[in-house]
Amino acid sequence: MHLPDDYPEQLADLAGVLFERLRKRDIPHADEIAKEQTEDVRAALGGGLLYIPKGTRYANRLRNEEIWHEHVRKGVTPPQLSQRYGLNIVTIYEILAAERAKQQPALF
Repeated sequence: MHLPDDYPEQLADLAGVLFERLRKRDIPHADEIAKEQTEDVRAALGGGLLYIPKGTRYANRLRNEEIWHEHVRKGVTPPQLSQRYGLNIVTIYEILAAERAKQQPALF
């Protein structure tokens, strides 16, 4: 994807991320769409201070739900999950216990 030499670095980074996502999905004209989306963001938010959080809690929630589903639906064992996700076995058991508690209704 080609951008002008004087294009702002942060916008070029954003365009690159969007382009890669579109390209991986084989979206036609991914470069044009990425540029247009980046320009839409620039027009809507340009000039303001924009902080983009990492979303660690959100990402961990998605990961934990995925671990639960792999364990329950696919029968993946805790040691396998530990290796797959790069987490120690105790953490995997804690995640499974917490997810199990969410799934089961309170008895009292």
